[in-house]
Amino acid sequence: MIKIIPMQKKHVSEIIKLYKDIDKEDSKIIKDVYTSYYSKPKRKKGVKDFIIMRDKEVIGFSGYSKEQTETIDIYWINWTGIKKEYQKQGFGTKILKHILKEVKKLKGRKVYVSTSNENKYVPAIKFYKSLGFKQEGKLKDYYKKNVDMVMLGLKL
Repeated sequence: MIKIIPMQKKHVSEIIKLYKDIDKEDSKIIKDVYTSYYSKPKRKKGVKDFIIMRDKEVIGFSGYSKEQTETIDIYWINWTGIKKEYQKQGFGTKILKHILKEVKKLKGRKVYVSTSNENKYVPAIKFYKSLGFKQEGKLKDYYKKNVDMVMLGLKL
């Protein structure tokens, strides 16, 4: 049985392990961010993460963050990861559609996501485009020389 539930502190170690298999370098950042965030008794409003489970196994995660500017109806997709053995089976689509539905409930007008143009992330760009996101920008050499940040947006 597949279910999507809010992420809790007890899920952080599973998420870190899951992402380590996807991108070892980024998993260090995820470890710092999620460990710190889920250690706080009070968390920022407008940020919510979810896990997708198959039976009792955590197979993926994603979330959203409200834009922290005067623009009140813009959201960003947080890190997203699906275990390698479950990729390309619709689980990423399922959790992203869940997040988009949540953001619509919050009266979100637009959702953005950013990723790298490195070869290993090209499937992510194709995935977001398959959900209707359109490339709206690129920051040249953002991550390092010849590795750009690609920004995609979706009007809700």
